[in-house]
Amino acid sequence: MKARVSAAWHPDLVLEPRYRWTFPDAIVVDPGLRDRATQRGLTERMTELLARRGVALGDDLDAWFAEPLDALHDPRRLPDAGVLVDRLRGARERSERIMVFGDFDADG
Repeated sequence: MKARVSAAWHPDLVLEPRYRWTFPDAIVVDPGLRDRATQRGLTERMTELLARRGVALGDDLDAWFAEPLDALHDPRRLPDAGVLVDRLRGARERSERIMVFGDFDADG
């Protein structure tokens, strides 16, 4: 690392910084979001953090706090869901063992 004299008031050699702090631009919070956040008891800071993460409108905030099951899709709409249900029913009727497996993020 390169050493340099930092200033006349501090003549010791110091290390040259490798990184520079960067701060995000100010965010404008939608008034509807601000109102709903206040109703929920959220602070201004928390409201801004949520806005930075994509919660832009009051409806988005309601969805953020909604029951997780409300956001799930109907699994019967998946391709071949009917085939799977028929196979599971048949296995149950024949007392077959069933093994269910998926990948690590359980998206399918």
